[in-house]
Amino acid sequence: MNRPIHLIFLLLLLATSSAGAQSRQDSLDLIRDLDIYRRISLRIDYDSLMFFMPPETFNIVPKEDLKEQLRSAFENEMLAIRFESFEYKPVSRVGKTGEHLFATVPYDAAMTMILADTSEAATVGMILMAMKVQFGSDNVTQNPDKSMLIKTPEKQMIAIKSPNHNSWKFIEDKRVGGAPGDEEVQQFIDMVLPKEVLEATKK
Repeated sequence: MNRPIHLIFLLLLLATSSAGAQSRQDSLDLIRDLDIYRRISLRIDYDSLMFFMPPETFNIVPKEDLKEQLRSAFENEMLAIRFESFEYKPVSRVGKTGEHLFATVPYDAAMTMILADTSEAATVGMILMAMKVQFGSDNVTQNPDKSMLIKTPEKQMIAIKSPNHNSWKFIEDKRVGGAPGDEEVQQFIDMVLPKEVLEATKK
């Protein structure tokens, strides 16, 4: 093998090795950030949840406003919600489109909804029915204390890391499922994520 060809082959080998090492590091970083995100989700740490949202989200809704909306959804005068489980399934390989890294993260979760007032059976029944419509009858169980265990199986998040991100960021993929209201939420997500990432993660 003459010297120029040998040099080109060596440079290609080094470049491939370097790219592979970077890809492995990207995957390790993703698993690390996912583990942190899982722990803060289970304890519903609002500030930390904001940290792991794509910063482009706050161009549409100010961070403090979004945090208060999230807080009012999980704890208000009518109810409180706590996560019981949040388990990831095998994550897709890290891909790259344009300047963005991405992956899809399938997961199963479960949460308990605790009603502040269970004295009116009709009201409790209406809330139970609404939850069954939203999450599916098989995924909602009423406990003896009138609290409700709600399972959300076969969900998916999109993980993204762009040059301006200080960690991997996560956002629900509402194209998977089709529960009431998902289409409207997905329209918001479509404004947050780059088009190329949405296209690359389309099933």
